[in-house]
Amino acid sequence: MQNQNRFYEFANFRIDVAKNRLLKDGEPLAVTPKAIEILLFLAQNSGRVVEKDELMAAIWPDTVVEESNLTQTIYVLRKVLGQDASGDGFIQTVPKRGYRFVHELRAVADERDRAVPQRTTSPALIGQPELKGVAPALTPQASPDRLLKSRSRLALQFILPVTAGVLVTFLFFFYWNHKGSSNQNRRAIHAIAVLPFQSIGVPESDSYLGLGLADALISRLGNLKHIEVRPTSAVRAYDAPPADLKAVGQQLKVDAVLEGNVQRVGDRIRVTVQLVNVTNGAQLWSRQFDEQLTDMLGVEDAISTKVAGSLATELTAEEQTQLAKRYTTNPEAYQAYLKARYYYSKGTAEGWQRTLQYFNEAIEKDPDFALAHAGLADAYQRMASVYLPAAEAEPLARSAALQALQLDDTLHEAHLQLGLVKLYYDWDWRASDMQFSRAIELNPNYVEGHSWRGLYLMCMGRFDEAIAETKHAEQLDPVSLQARTLVGWAYYHARRFDEAIKIHQATLDMDPGFEWGHQSLGWAYVQKGRYKEAIEELKRALELQDSSFNLAGLGYAYAMAGNRSEAQKSFEDLVDRSKREHVPLYLIAILYGALGQKHEALACLEEAYKTRAGQLIYLKIDPRLDVLRSEPGFKNLLQRMNF
Repeated sequence: MQNQNRFYEFANFRIDVAKNRLLKDGEPLAVTPKAIEILLFLAQNSGRVVEKDELMAAIWPDTVVEESNLTQTIYVLRKVLGQDASGDGFIQTVPKRGYRFVHELRAVADERDRAVPQRTTSPALIGQPELKGVAPALTPQASPDRLLKSRSRLALQFILPVTAGVLVTFLFFFYWNHKGSSNQNRRAIHAIAVLPFQSIGVPESDSYLGLGLADALISRLGNLKHIEVRPTSAVRAYDAPPADLKAVGQQLKVDAVLEGNVQRVGDRIRVTVQLVNVTNGAQLWSRQFDEQLTDMLGVEDAISTKVAGSLATELTAEEQTQLAKRYTTNPEAYQAYLKARYYYSKGTAEGWQRTLQYFNEAIEKDPDFALAHAGLADAYQRMASVYLPAAEAEPLARSAALQALQLDDTLHEAHLQLGLVKLYYDWDWRASDMQFSRAIELNPNYVEGHSWRGLYLMCMGRFDEAIAETKHAEQLDPVSLQARTLVGWAYYHARRFDEAIKIHQATLDMDPGFEWGHQSLGWAYVQKGRYKEAIEELKRALELQDSSFNLAGLGYAYAMAGNRSEAQKSFEDLVDRSKREHVPLYLIAILYGALGQKHEALACLEEAYKTRAGQLIYLKIDPRLDVLRSEPGFKNLLQRMNF
């Protein structure tokens, strides 16, 4: 018992002294588990020059790391260790070779230490009434892993100069006492956001780099099944440097944020990036890349690998493969792809044309670029029935999606796009669900996968499932106005209008300028007979975006409110617009129905059927078509569409 008490006194004394040395201006130095391993490896090889390659191989055996990581860790250790009694440092740098630990270790074997019972130990039992064991003596041949396992007896087994002894003892206890909490902190990071990279000195022609690189990283990191990565739509608003990362983390509901900047210097590019835990502000990882502009792929590879390593202790073989996958090795093709993603995010008519241009350019540079084919399919799908007739856009989307899958069947984006073609154009409901489900299987955190499958379930009239699926998408991207609105849509089409109204109102509280929110709220107000409020919301939607959808929605609200003259005016404006641009016949049919012209409404729906108009997927559930449901022609149309 006397020896046990002496052990506790000795260990506690060393820890207390070490704590005083570790504190600087009230803040603890960042002593990581890797720092402990480096110190132990150098100590067990004291007096010998340990080559840098040898040290890095021992500490990071299965990871490619930069030499700067080793240099920074040695710097921290020197800060902690300080100097010995003679004024010399404990870790000596041998230029162009490595490092040497300059103090000798020797084992202690006095009678008092031999008296300690030889039984197994647990660090959690240190300080308890009974000492459970003493580890074997440290020898130069012992491995770092074995050294760590014998932590409980370090204080008894070595005599170092006082300062180093104190620090080695404390660092050992520090490592094992905090290893669990460190891993817990890692596991606590369940969601991250990649913010658009800030451009410094980048010409207008290269403005795509910041958002393009962030978008590419989001796509690649999205393959990590245990980490939620906010989609590009969620982070696009953060195109200016955030003043408070903690606030950004709270807004996006994430645990960590990846941010950085891009600087162009001649034909070279410098990317500075850091991963920050927004809960405590701790920097999990940072690095600067200085590469040729043509090596953006290499920069993306390095960043995604480093981020994954900082967030997850273990990756599955599938995740490792997906993370390391390069969809192209052609730098020009990759730059064109980044430009396409940049213009895709704009969502304008001009933006879509540039998107098509650059996706096609990427494919021309590298015909085997599967991700570019999937992007092209996505662009055509977004343009269908809005900027292009479905009969023109959908076959092009199908061709691009099939080509992407032929090149890579594991591409979840391509499965989603093929599912959309099956849904909107083929009206092959079962095949559509199979593709959506496959996309989600490949990437369970795929927000769009859950959103579109929720829409499919909604159109099938499976409302409880649709609400659950759209809510899942919202949970994966809680700040997405689109995801939240789709939940409201599910309630709206389920005729649960009060719940739909609450959701749309809450969405507009987040962003009063969200056009789709005003549109959807206006539709719900119409169904509740709150026509004045409906007209106000739909007017606001039309002000925010002068589209045929909003014009038709306003005309529908006027008609249902009994204001026939205004409804007729909206109808005439819609017909006039159809002479200049594509206007879906489905919208004209809705207005005809609201004005009581059922025959004309059914004729428009028949014509929409012949042209494979995508809006017909709502035929079974759209409350605005309830006025036509008793008509034989409408029932016949439902049968032909396999509803």
